[in-house]
Amino acid sequence: MAMVYSTAYGLVGTADYKTVDSLINLVKGMSGAVIGATSESVQLLYTGNINATTKAGEAAIKIAETSQGKVFTVADSEVGRLLQYDQCRRELQFAVRNEILAKAGATTVTPALAVEMDARYNEVLYGQTPTGERINSTSM
Repeated sequence: MAMVYSTAYGLVGTADYKTVDSLINLVKGMSGAVIGATSESVQLLYTGNINATTKAGEAAIKIAETSQGKVFTVADSEVGRLLQYDQCRRELQFAVRNEILAKAGATTVTPALAVEMDARYNEVLYGQTPTGERINSTSM
């Protein structure tokens, strides 16, 4: 059975969930279910752009907002709730920082390492390269 938000919420920041890989694995074990959804509800999964001016996420949110509770987005799911949780994002930032510093054999953050940390954080959380290209298999 997949993990729900209330369980995962309590694990974020504990000793077992301090690395990038452990946080990714926590998210991978999460439920994609939406609490309150019925068999007649629709859940929209989205990525990228619809066209040059419209992002798929923006369109999905607008559809959900006007659906009178019948359409949900991935952000409404158990896993979506966790990824929006500030503490989860902070723990990911710490984990990325520690990963990059260890890889570089450094103890302090240089401007170049800060850029690398930002890129890695966006890669893991948003599934994007610095140029905005989607990465699906290594992101949350």
